Amino acid sequence: MQRKQEKICYLVCAGESVPLGFSPAEEDFVIAVDGGAKYLEKSGIRTDLYLGDFDSLGFTPQSSNVIKLKAEKDETDTEAAAKEGLSRGYRSFRIYCVLGGRISHTLANLNTLLYLSRRGVNAKIIGKNSELFFLRDRAEFAEGGYLSLLPFCGNANVVIRNCKYSGNIHLTSEDGLGVSNEPLKGANVEIVSGEVLAIIER
Repeated sequence: MQRKQEKICYLVCAGESVPLGFSPAEEDFVIAVDGGAKYLEKSGIRTDLYLGDFDSLGFTPQSSNVIKLKAEKDETDTEAAAKEGLSRGYRSFRIYCVLGGRISHTLANLNTLLYLSRRGVNAKIIGKNSELFFLRDRAEFAEGGYLSLLPFCGNANVVIRNCKYSGNIHLTSEDGLGVSNEPLKGANVEIVSGEVLAIIER
């Protein structure tokens, strides 16, 4: 019996523009995070909710499905949108347009990705020819491109199999040992300890 596909919450934010290569299903939920509304409109993708303080967009959308945030707040618009998606029961997230631009926001967006991962959520940031996500237990990777593994919040131990550089690897936050590996056929990574950000670049 085929498993029902998990419903997805899409967050489209106001960072560097990337191709929005998705078509939301009826049960999916699309949040335009502040200036991300412009990207969704340009791509012809529906918006289910507008959320933000709208400093990037420059105006508050005239719609019934708007959550207007204060400019002075203790969380970023992206973080608020992620929490909104969680409150609506979504456990799978795809986050677009959160890389590039202000480095402070890029790093904060990685914290949001970690926030979702720690709650058992299947969450990915989609960039230009790249995907970023936190590894949970074990993951398989397609052959080709580059795979970087970066420890987050301390050191980590991983077992890398079927990559150009394989073995039992100790990753530290003081060097770039895990950068630019090359997955081969049947590549997989197992987490022994720690939290690891995986970056796939093609």
